[in-house]
This record gives sequence, structure tokens and C-alpha cells, in this order.
Amino acid sequence: EDLWSDLYGKTILWAGDELAQGFATLSESVSAMKPTVVAVPGAGFASKFTDRVIAQLDGQNGEYLVIAGYPADAKQSVPAGAVAAEGNLSGFDTATYAGAMEELFLVVAGGFDGKKIAYVFPAADGADLSAYHAVAKAACAKWRIPFIDLYGENYSTNEAMYQVIKEELAELTAYNALSIPGYSVENVLTARLENLVGDGVTPATNADALVEKLSQLDREFETLEDYKADLRKHMQE
Repeated sequence: EDLWSDLYGKTILWAGDELAQGFATLSESVSAMKPTVVAVPGAGFASKFTDRVIAQLDGQNGEYLVIAGYPADAKQSVPAGAVAAEGNLSGFDTATYAGAMEELFLVVAGGFDGKKIAYVFPAADGADLSAYHAVAKAACAKWRIPFIDLYGENYSTNEAMYQVIKEELAELTAYNALSIPGYSVENVLTARLENLVGDGVTPATNADALVEKLSQLDREFETLEDYKADLRKHMQE
């Protein structure tokens, strides 16, 4: 055990599939962390799955959150899709891997703000996951989620893969809590404004309407913390 590691004794939540379960065991035996395992074998991201990764996070917490697993979505021929533009925080097509990833990261932003978070993309195991790999990398970049990339490498054991994960998790301890871009004031206001204003009302076409909608937004969500609380409540319904 890494008794003098920065990871020693930290609580860690493992979500994903059977690969995450294996890593959870190693995080306890190798790094002396305190894992909670909510991962389910065969779980997927897209809405077609009965066991979805997003559902695993309900009511959970931990100092670290790691989402890991082999993309069952690829095995089930779920479309890879495309990550929405920066600042787009709603309307995700969860029938695609990209949309489901963004939906998941939105929940992470609401329930795990201030925690150490990482997403592990697994070794390919001979499969061509390039489209899914590109989507996962882009989604993590948009949401500022550390991307632990095992794809394209050959690992003889789970232990060898976990050594890479362990090093990445240790590096996270050197940084302050993550700042999820979905909770930047600018992006939250933009998303809420789009929902309130609707199509056809822009600063160029109707400035008065825009000002009124901004005032309405200000009344509804006086602070960013109010918005976070509202999102958490919504996700629990």
C-alpha cells in the first residue's frame, strides 16, 4: 500500500462497468483509498441501456469520482454522435454516445462540483473505438474533465492500467477543485437565456425583450448557487 501517497485514505466513487469494479479493488489494495463501487457490469451511457452510468451517481458522493469502463455503447452500435458547441448545456441527443456523455457531465457538474473527477477511456482490446475515443476526448475537453487515456496502449493486466490511473489521480491532488465550464456565470446565463427567450428573439432583433428576459432570469436565479441547487433538485425528481 502507498501509505505515504496523497491518495491514502481518500474516498473514491467508481462508476462505469466491470472494468471500474476491478480498478476499485486495486485503488483499495494498492493506494489504500476507500472506494465506493456503483459500477454495474455491462452498463452503458446511451439512453437505450437499462443500466446506465448516469443512474449510478444518484445520491452518491466522494472526494474523487472516476468513471471508467469499456464502451458498451460501441458493442451495441450506439452512434458516436458529436459533442455540442462550447456553452451549449441542453438538448443533448442521449441516443448517441456524445449526447449521453454530455448529459452525464452535466449531472457531474451539479452533484460533484468541487470534487476531483476523471474519466478513463479503456484500452481498445483489439476493437476499433476511434470514433468513441474522439468523442470522449472532446467531451472531457469541453467540460474540463481530466481524461485518462489508455486507448492505443497495450497493458498485460488491470494492475498495469491502474498504475497509470493512480499516477493521474495523484496529479489531481496538486490542483484546486475543478471548475466545470457549465457553471461559469457566462455559460449558465447563456443557457438559461436561450431557454427563456426561445427562437427568434436575439439582441439584434428585440433588445427590449432580451433585457426583460435577463431581468426575469435574474429574479429566478439570483446567485449561481441557487442555480446549482435547482439543478440538483431537478436531477433528483
